[in-house]
Amino acid sequence: MNALTTDKLFHNGAIEVPMGYSKAGFMLDDTYWGYVIRSLEGPSVLVKTLQGVAVFIGAVFALAAVGMWLLPSSIVSDGVQVIKIGLTVFLAVISAFCFRYATRGSEVELEFDTNVRELREVVRNHAGRPSLIGRYDFKSFSGLFIDRERGEKGHGALMLRYRNSTTLLEVAYGPLPRVEALRDRLGKDLIAVPA
Repeated sequence: MNALTTDKLFHNGAIEVPMGYSKAGFMLDDTYWGYVIRSLEGPSVLVKTLQGVAVFIGAVFALAAVGMWLLPSSIVSDGVQVIKIGLTVFLAVISAFCFRYATRGSEVELEFDTNVRELREVVRNHAGRPSLIGRYDFKSFSGLFIDRERGEKGHGALMLRYRNSTTLLEVAYGPLPRVEALRDRLGKDLIAVPA
């Protein structure tokens, strides 16, 4: 038996994942302002690799910015000093961007704020500090559906369609009974008229 937070499958209780289904692919946490959906799949190898490369590149650029001032200059003139200052600033900015990308985290979570009626895409770093990626009003979504073609049998991905475009936002992936229950809850929240 897997403990899950539920609304029939999500509110304050534990249910059993039906036989033949693997563990849940997402976690839903209720908050005082709405709820948060987090994936349990973990970051992809590509993201972890890119963050490692970003740390290396950031360190190289930071060392180059500092090292330029440690080496004796053959020509000490005002023109060279201005170029060195400009190049140092340029290298430091690139280094800062690389370190920012490498430390910002890799797990995207979706925050559904039912009070403000908005969806926020947030990435938490390793210390738990959030970085906002995107903010969408509930009215900006035109569709909510389950993609049953993705993944293994008996699983599906809950998708939100942004406006009337081909842009899709994956909300959750997991066993169909949980995804269907989440779809019903999201459907109520997205089309509910605020009081």
